[in-house]
Amino acid sequence: MNFIPINSKYDCNMTDAVCFSFCSDTKTSTSNANKVFQCTDQSIILDQNFCNGKEDCNDGTDEITSQPGFKCSAKFSTILCVLPQWNLYDDIAQCYDNSDICFSSDGSFHCFKCVDNRLIISPKQVCDGVIDCFDLSDECLCENPSLPECLDVFSRSSQCNFFKFWNIESNDASNTLSSLQIDKDLINCKNKQGDTFSVQCDGRPECLDFSDECKSCTNPPAFCNDTCRTYFPMGDRYCDGYIDEAWKYLQDTNCSEGFDEKICFKRLQCKADEKDSIDILQKCDGRENCDDGIDEKNCTNRYYCTTKVGNLVSIPKSSVLNGKQECVDGSDEFIPGLFSSARNMIDNFGLKIWLWIVTILTIVGNFYVAIISAKNLKERKNKDASVCNHILIINLSVSDCLMGVYLMIILVKDVQFAGRYSEFDYEWRSSTICSLAGSLCVISSQTSCFLMAVLTSYRLYAVYYPFKARHASAKPWIIAAVSSWIISVIIALVSNTTRYFKSKVLFLNDFSSSDSVTHDYVTDFACRVAILTNTSQDIDESNWESVQSFLMDEFPQYAPIGEIGYYGTTSVCMPRLYVNCSDSFWIYSIVIVTFNFLSFLFVLSGFGLIAWKIKNRPFKGDKAQKQHAKMNQRIARIIVSDFLCWVPICIMAYISVSGEKLPDGVEIFTAGVLLPINSAFNPILYSPYIETKVEYLWKRIRPNRNQRPNRNAIEPNVIS
Repeated sequence: MNFIPINSKYDCNMTDAVCFSFCSDTKTSTSNANKVFQCTDQSIILDQNFCNGKEDCNDGTDEITSQPGFKCSAKFSTILCVLPQWNLYDDIAQCYDNSDICFSSDGSFHCFKCVDNRLIISPKQVCDGVIDCFDLSDECLCENPSLPECLDVFSRSSQCNFFKFWNIESNDASNTLSSLQIDKDLINCKNKQGDTFSVQCDGRPECLDFSDECKSCTNPPAFCNDTCRTYFPMGDRYCDGYIDEAWKYLQDTNCSEGFDEKICFKRLQCKADEKDSIDILQKCDGRENCDDGIDEKNCTNRYYCTTKVGNLVSIPKSSVLNGKQECVDGSDEFIPGLFSSARNMIDNFGLKIWLWIVTILTIVGNFYVAIISAKNLKERKNKDASVCNHILIINLSVSDCLMGVYLMIILVKDVQFAGRYSEFDYEWRSSTICSLAGSLCVISSQTSCFLMAVLTSYRLYAVYYPFKARHASAKPWIIAAVSSWIISVIIALVSNTTRYFKSKVLFLNDFSSSDSVTHDYVTDFACRVAILTNTSQDIDESNWESVQSFLMDEFPQYAPIGEIGYYGTTSVCMPRLYVNCSDSFWIYSIVIVTFNFLSFLFVLSGFGLIAWKIKNRPFKGDKAQKQHAKMNQRIARIIVSDFLCWVPICIMAYISVSGEKLPDGVEIFTAGVLLPINSAFNPILYSPYIETKVEYLWKRIRPNRNQRPNRNAIEPNVIS
């Protein structure tokens, strides 16, 4: 038996009228090794007599039901009793549901500590309509407290004007009192411990004379007609899981070994420690009571995972997707998508391979084009008409390279979280790195979109005014490129730093129905906890940083973990392009999508005019005709690339804002397939360097017999 010493911070004033039932000398704690229950007056009783309906302690502390403290039922009784606090620091279960095992071997804590640190109570007692903490924190910090005691305390304080956030309901708290505290089916009878209360007609004999099961019951169980039971008054030994040795002394062949455990319809046959069977109520309760764990296998009403409570192997399915993480890996609150699962951020192998290929091509290709363009720009200085083209190509390559960096961050995190992604889902989506990745995605895609429009404008100008373009100043185009970067960075920063875009706060607590709450909820919570604890520090309700600082300094256990905003709604930290009218920032997203769609139309129209203009030019010779055909092919590829990237995104964004639900996984598909299309292929589409290298390598592999391979790179003209 492992004993965990009582925390030195635990404060219990022995002069309190109620506190006598919670404090005890820790020196006697080792008595629990013999599975006994220590009364407050230091007397000892068997642990099975705790909360059995009869006062076995001289001071009655084994049957307290109406005072604050940790409440639970023992064995299968429906009576709730207060368990003395010192019992919560050992690893001996006094409660039927093992809820009093508050400390795990790994140091984790599974119970609820009142804000004033005076009592530990069961999480089931929080927000149940019954005050169990001296400071009222188990009820007055809940989402909609309606107890008169809470309203009275808050109404007498002017520290926070929280009523503007708090919608007080007119519920009668007395209606929420647990009916388990009153049981009308109890009968007083004798067992081997003396007089006690037993539950009638539940199929579990507890009285020596079987009167709780074989008298006044409509359908008495089969053991009531068992002749073996008539030999001895042994009702409380029937169907208790232990094979009684009475068969050795009975001269009856019908009463063979184990006769007292054979016709017990409320028990499940399995080996469990010293027992030959377990109570049927222990089947599918989340705890492996059988030695082989058979009682917890194939339970259709349970969700299996590694739970935050160490001795549980599953949780009720009703707890799945209820807003509260009860599994260590968070899988109970994770909705798998088409390309993701609770195990992996990107669970589709084909998509994962595609992303690695696109990421490498995007980074390497754009980096190469930027270096070559910068080298040629340095050589030409201001003497060549293609200077403006080189400047814009360099900026476009850098912006597209950022998309590769964004994808690399996602892929690295996918590897880091492999096999247990849902465990880190909340923390990842509310992290700074996720926000940074989303910002890079926005900067890359928006700058690339702006620069493609600027490049289209420049090439239109060069085609329609070729002589002016030869002597044109690069300054206007440099200004346009710089402006594209500035606007994109502003868009990313605004959506990353403004509370307008951060709709949820990750707030792990026992009071709210969900771990993801609003900023107003946390502000209201901070005000109420300050009032209950009479904290002197002021809280500026209009300043979110003030609220965070207050909770971090005064109550770190309730400090928000992070904020889920514009980039944290998906596992790949993609900006919220697909919104509906209920989102506070839907107008912002639709404006961006609309602008990008108009930008695509401008690029489409611009290159259409370029193609039309070139088509009407007279060309002399085969070489000119080939260049013309090649130029048309490049223009077609640019238009197709832009179409495949932005048109599907825009269409899905408009469908989403209309109220239609998009398929699961569409965000990962957008971030992994649609957005990188331009970034990966722009180096080929807008610059001839990579295309020339590919052609050169192809000719080396399959050389034309009549033509020697051209080793000289084709110089870009104003259209390239």
